Formats: sequence, C-alpha cells, structure tokens
Amino acid sequence: MRVLIIDDEKIIRDATRIMVQDAGHQGESVGNAAAAMEQLRQTPFDLVLLDVQLGQTNGLDVLRDVLLLRPGVPVLMFTAQAAAPLAEESKRRGAFDIVEKPLTKAQLESILARVQMSPQAG
Repeated sequence: MRVLIIDDEKIIRDATRIMVQDAGHQGESVGNAAAAMEQLRQTPFDLVLLDVQLGQTNGLDVLRDVLLLRPGVPVLMFTAQAAAPLAEESKRRGAFDIVEKPLTKAQLESILARVQMSPQAG
C-alpha cells in the first residue's frame, strides 16, 4: 500500500513514515498542502494521513481538496486533540477516521488493516 503523510511537524512526518515502511508499505511525506497536492497529482496513493492543523492551513480544507483530486481515497485525519465535534466534522466531510497523534505502531497497523479491508481501498 502507498501512503502519503501530510504534517507540518517534521518529527511526526518522519516517525510516521518509518512506521509505515516498517509495516511493509511505501510511505512518502510532505510538510504542507501545496506539496501534498503536487504529490497527489503525480502519484496515486492508497491512504492519506492528514494533520488537522498544517501550520496556518486548516486540514479540513485540505481534506476537501484531496477528495476532489482523488475521490475515494481513504483520508485519516490526525491531530493533537481529537475532540468529538472535530471527529464528527471530519467524517461528515469524508474522512475515513480521525485519531490522536502521535500514532503508535499498533494504531497504525490497525488503521492499515482497516483500510485494506475497506470498500474504499483500491
């Protein structure tokens, strides 16, 4: 599975990419919305991990752009505080799920397995 990680925090990006790769998948990471959209134009991804707050950019706006460019791609939102209203809004806008970061290895493996079993995956 090819996974795109979008987070403005380099340490989170790098750690998540390494976990994705350690789980046997291809991980690529970018630090902002513009770079993410460029990657998505060039490469089909099976999963996008998207930070809710990308510096001054709202991840929910990026979610919309990702789904317009790549309809059907599962997008997992991740944030420092996954409050219920934010989780509901993310899912309403088409997110696959939302979790708190940093992701643990067990959480990531569970997410990867869910995406592979999802009818959205492909």
